[in-house]
Amino acid sequence: MSHKRAAIYCHADQALSSEAAEQELRRQRELLERYANECNMELISCYLHIGASRLDLNDHVTLHMLQDAKRRAYDVILLERFEVFPKCSPADIPPVRLFSVTEDRMIEIGESDAPFLVEEPKHPPAVAVYTRYDRDN
Repeated sequence: MSHKRAAIYCHADQALSSEAAEQELRRQRELLERYANECNMELISCYLHIGASRLDLNDHVTLHMLQDAKRRAYDVILLERFEVFPKCSPADIPPVRLFSVTEDRMIEIGESDAPFLVEEPKHPPAVAVYTRYDRDN
């Protein structure tokens, strides 16, 4: 893979218990960090999300990830499976490359003229966003 700057996105369903969700996020994060390390990628951001799998622009984690995509803070978002990425219309988000490590496949979604609003979320963070990547978090 030629893309060097990566973000990782981990998602746990809101129906899981708090402990199960944290374990799921930890498992995904370890998998994605290991993959990025093996591919000599620079990890830029880590987005940890607990919630619904649909696009919610009032969600702090999702909004931050898409704002970073719009400003091209990274080249690709690594995720375990495509199905964990928020469900949305590609016309609603800026262009972004997604790479599924378990499917070993990349897709590009989004449109450059997407009417993406950059505004503050109405709700507190679903979990966390790490923008200066720190493996100890």
